[in-house]
Amino acid sequence: MTGGLLQSVLELSLLCILCPALTIANGIHNNGSNVSNKMIQTVLAGYHKEIRPHYDNRGPVMTFLDMSLRQIIELNEPKQTLSTNVWLRMYWSDNRLTWNSSEFSGIEKIILPSTLIWIPDLTLYDSAVKSSSSMSKYRVSVTKNGSISFQFPELLTSLCSIDTTYFPFDTQRCNLTFGSWAYDAFGIDIYNVSDHGKLSNYKEHVEWSVVRLTAMRIAPVYSGVSYPLIIFSLQIKRKPLFYIINLLFPSVLLSGVVIMGFLLPAESGEKVSLQVMVLLSLSVFQLILLDLMPPSSETFPIISIYFATSIVLVGLSLLMTVIGLNVYFRGHQGHTLSSLMSTLCLSWIGRLLCIHRPDKARKSSVTSKGELGLVTFKRRTSLFTISDCDACAQGSEMADDNQNGLVPFFMESILKYCRRISAAWFRTAERVRICTLVADIRLFRYSRLSKYHSIYSSAILQIAWIGVCSIVQ
Repeated sequence: MTGGLLQSVLELSLLCILCPALTIANGIHNNGSNVSNKMIQTVLAGYHKEIRPHYDNRGPVMTFLDMSLRQIIELNEPKQTLSTNVWLRMYWSDNRLTWNSSEFSGIEKIILPSTLIWIPDLTLYDSAVKSSSSMSKYRVSVTKNGSISFQFPELLTSLCSIDTTYFPFDTQRCNLTFGSWAYDAFGIDIYNVSDHGKLSNYKEHVEWSVVRLTAMRIAPVYSGVSYPLIIFSLQIKRKPLFYIINLLFPSVLLSGVVIMGFLLPAESGEKVSLQVMVLLSLSVFQLILLDLMPPSSETFPIISIYFATSIVLVGLSLLMTVIGLNVYFRGHQGHTLSSLMSTLCLSWIGRLLCIHRPDKARKSSVTSKGELGLVTFKRRTSLFTISDCDACAQGSEMADDNQNGLVPFFMESILKYCRRISAAWFRTAERVRICTLVADIRLFRYSRLSKYHSIYSSAILQIAWIGVCSIVQ
């Protein structure tokens, strides 16, 4: 009972102490609010925000503009537009917004909604989107002498001329031009605060790095009237590592594969398919590049010239591969090579490409040219054994059987005659090699039956030569 009474006495005492303090604070707050309201009503009395401030009707409104770059959102090369997030700062004076601070409890600065006062109609020239300025959402700072400071963020999308000549090692320059849309130099005169825009709050972009941000004032004259403009020039440089790894390196590697196609043997059957694969791959890379570049004929990227040249060279290499394969397989079918082409390819072009013909002293040959084409029988004086000759003959017979299904009767007689000569004349430890003759008989399968008599005559002469060589030994 005594404890509850004591607690009630303490609470009553605390209320008695706090009530006067709260009353004084509330009075001060109400007094300050009343002073501010009275000052605003006094300052804005008779104020028309639609009318530009006048200084005895003699001079323009001096407006100063500054910009701080916050972030590069996107540089769209195909559309040639730049999207940025910037902080704009405007400074000017309005002689109608002044007061004596001593009359209003020493208040020297107030914050007002931007919709209550006149604001310079500065506009972004060359804007790429419909104007949707958010200036009305922010407030302005007004001092007792009429100086006004207006700071607000803005998302800007402006036109930017793209130069992709040195893509992906290019540097772009985009201009953000601000000026009054309604007033000339006699109504609003605009100046830049400094020669450089502020980059202290800049947030790095993944693809572009900022080189510099400069500001300059120009005053072009139209119909004898000057219209001042402020140009913020943003110079940015592309980070090329992404394109080097994903675009340049694969394309250069594919161009090197073309050279390997010439080293691929014709028997592999993959020379043409390899060249076609490289051609299609370069075409795909060129299509990817077209999606990144603007459709402009004023500036043409060097990398596009490289891709176009590579496609032409790969197409020519494909044509040469087809011609080479055609000549290669025509030779297997018994077609002849003219003396002019032989001299051109084996002598002149061979020397140019550092290709040497086989040694004529070790590999001399006798050529018999018939109606069917060029058939070569080689003479060699090296020695062999009878078993070697028989093995060569049997191998030739098996090959002919597989190709034609039947060995002509005179070919069999030639092979038997070779074995008879070997047994009769070469009974010493060293014997003349006639494997070359037996192997050359395999070429007869490309002939027609009506032409066998000429080849048969050549074979008989060759056998006679072997016999003479054996007698001399």
